[in-house]
Amino acid sequence: MSIVNQSSTKTGALSSATIDKSQETQPSIFGLDLRGKPKRSYEVGSLESVYVSTRDGVRLALDVTRPMGDGECAKRDTILVMTCYWRGQNGEPSNRYADLFVPHGYAVVVGDVRGTGASFGEWPGHRTRDEILDFSDVLDWIAAQPWSTGNVVGYGLSYTANSATWMASLGNPALKGVVARFVDYSIYEDIDFPGGIRNLTQLQWDSQLKNLNHNVSSKNTGESQPSRGVRPVGEAAELAAALSEHEKAPSRPRLQQSMDKDEYFGMDPSGFDWSPQTAAECISRFGVPIQNWGGWFDSVSAEGSIRQFLLQSNPASIIIGPWNHGATATTDPLRPAGEEVAPSSRPRRRIGSASPRAASLGKRPTREGRSCTTIHSGRALGNQLAPGPSRQHANVGTRQVAPDS
Repeated sequence: MSIVNQSSTKTGALSSATIDKSQETQPSIFGLDLRGKPKRSYEVGSLESVYVSTRDGVRLALDVTRPMGDGECAKRDTILVMTCYWRGQNGEPSNRYADLFVPHGYAVVVGDVRGTGASFGEWPGHRTRDEILDFSDVLDWIAAQPWSTGNVVGYGLSYTANSATWMASLGNPALKGVVARFVDYSIYEDIDFPGGIRNLTQLQWDSQLKNLNHNVSSKNTGESQPSRGVRPVGEAAELAAALSEHEKAPSRPRLQQSMDKDEYFGMDPSGFDWSPQTAAECISRFGVPIQNWGGWFDSVSAEGSIRQFLLQSNPASIIIGPWNHGATATTDPLRPAGEEVAPSSRPRRRIGSASPRAASLGKRPTREGRSCTTIHSGRALGNQLAPGPSRQHANVGTRQVAPDS
C-alpha cells in the first residue's frame, strides 16, 4: 500500500484503522510505521493561534503546533489542514490533527477557511475561488517560517480533504503531497444528487455551516447544542469583528433544490465550479502525489475516487474499502460487526493499457506510481477495478458536522 512518484519517493497510508504488523510496508513520506507507532515519539507542544493575511488582505485564523521543546529554528516538515468546521473550540489545548501528527515529529497547521471560524471574510457557500487561492498564501507563509523545512503535505477528511485536493491544483512548490480521505470529487454526483437522486439532507449541512459561521454549534436537525464557540485569535474584539464580516456573506441558491442536471449546472456559480473534479487538468499538470481514500458505504465517494483515478495522471494511490464516511466504522455485511478492515499489503497489479477493465472505462495508459486498491465482499481485490457488489448508499444523508472533521 504505497505511492511511488516519478522520482521514486515512497508514500504510505494514514488510516484510523488498526494495521496488523504483518501488513507493514515500505516507509511513507511521513516516515510513519503503518501500525501508527512513531519510531521516536515527540510530546505535543503548546498551540499558538495566529492571523495570516492573504493577498487581498483577508486575515485567516491558523493554529500552529510543534513538538515540545522545539526552538524557534528547529526545522520541521508540516501537515496543513484547512477546515470550515472550526479549527478548534475555545479553551481546548490542542486539536485532533496535532495530536495525530506531532508525536511523529511534524509541525501541524490547522486553519479556518475565509468567512468561517475565527477567520475574516465571507463564506457564501460550499467553496469560492478566493478560498482556494488562500491555500497558496498559507503554503507560502508556512514555507517562510524559521521552523519550516519548506515541505508541506495537505491532509484532510471530507471538506478538509476537498481543501487538500484543491491545494494540488495551485502549483505551489511547498506542497509535496496530499492525503485526502473521503473527497467529494463532484459535488453534484457525489453529494447533492448521488445516483441522480436529490439528497435533501444536504440542506441540513448548509444550515449547520451557517450556524457555525455565527459561532453557534447545532445538530443536523437545526437545534443548537452547548458549545464554547470557536477558538479565538487574540482578544474577543477581534473575534467579534470576524463574525461581523461573516454576516455580510451573500446566500447562494440552494443547489439541491434545482430540478435537473441542466438546471444545476446552469447556475452561476454551479456546484461543479467548486468541485475538485474541475481541477483535474491542473492537478495532472503539476503532478503532486495524492493518496485518496473512499468508502463503499459513504454516499458515492468510491465512485468519486475511481473517477479521480481515471481523470488525473498525477502519481496517485486510491484506496477504497467497506467504510462509512471517515472510516469510523466498517460496514461490510460479509464481515463480523465491529471488525476493522485495513488495506492489504499483498502485491497488486497496476491498471494500464493492458487492463481490459481499465480499457472499457476509457483509461489512459498509467504512469509509474499509480495504483488503485479496492476492498469489498470481505476480500481485497488488489489493483483491479473489478465489478463488486451492488452499490449501497447506506450512509447517504447521515453525515454529522463536527469541529475538526
